[in-house]
Amino acid sequence: MVRPSPPAPDPDRFRWRAGLHPLDEDTWIELDDAWAAEVAAKRRLRAEVPGVFVSLDGSASRSHEAVRAIGARLLTDHPDRFSVRDGEVVLVVPSGELGSGEVAVPAVVSDHPLDRVAQVVQEDLILLDEVDGVTVTTAASVCFPTRWDPAWALGHPLAEVHGPVPRTAGRFARAIDAAIARLEPGGRGVWRHGWTLTTDPSLRLVPGERAPDPPDDPGLVGAAVWMRIERQTLRRFAGGTVLFTVRVRRWPLAEAITTAEAAADLDDQLARMPADVLDYKGLTRVVGPARRWCAEQVAALSR
Repeated sequence: MVRPSPPAPDPDRFRWRAGLHPLDEDTWIELDDAWAAEVAAKRRLRAEVPGVFVSLDGSASRSHEAVRAIGARLLTDHPDRFSVRDGEVVLVVPSGELGSGEVAVPAVVSDHPLDRVAQVVQEDLILLDEVDGVTVTTAASVCFPTRWDPAWALGHPLAEVHGPVPRTAGRFARAIDAAIARLEPGGRGVWRHGWTLTTDPSLRLVPGERAPDPPDDPGLVGAAVWMRIERQTLRRFAGGTVLFTVRVRRWPLAEAITTAEAAADLDDQLARMPADVLDYKGLTRVVGPARRWCAEQVAALSR
């Protein structure tokens, strides 16, 4: 069955750190009540927007293990929605949920397994592999980026991909790189959360698009500013390929922050965040109104 959407994030997620946790396989691929809308959006974007899927030569064969694992997970967890047809996992949905008809196969015919399976799950999927001894992005299906371009990352070493992120030359980058190096082939994966605030509630945030200015009135900020959370997972498969998944959720601040403790914690994290990190995360224009809103929430919810 499709799960209900999870509650808003807890305060422990407002951190600028790797924050890696062991991954339970039965929570690896998530389908919730936003599934139909998000999968429909992914299929439309794949058909209409160049660069949603990018790949290097040879990555298709390297993706088979990861794609089979996703298919097995879908068949186990959601037999009402997925089936095997001609040796490939296909999507089976009630008429009208993703258009007319009982069977909805990927909207775009593709020879790349990662491209096909990405069109029936909510996660964006990024394949990492070793090329000449260096771990690089070899394929990516990214419909819902948080201001990054998968085409730029394609073929680049992780150190270069991390390069635009302030301070990742330090502990954050080393933690992620070390976590990838520690992943056992066929073993347990890891997950983490990343977050930002934005005035644009869209799932798809591309580089260069300016979000609306936040309101000056703190009373309006709770509805106008959104907390955007990425749930990221990493798993290495027996052949050595690593799959990086990213699932985006977002809530208006008024729904995400409902206790004085959470408001105080978010305010503290925003106060501690260096200017270059605020700029990278798109928070420079949002931080002032968000902190004033947090202060009002602390006062109101502490009574």
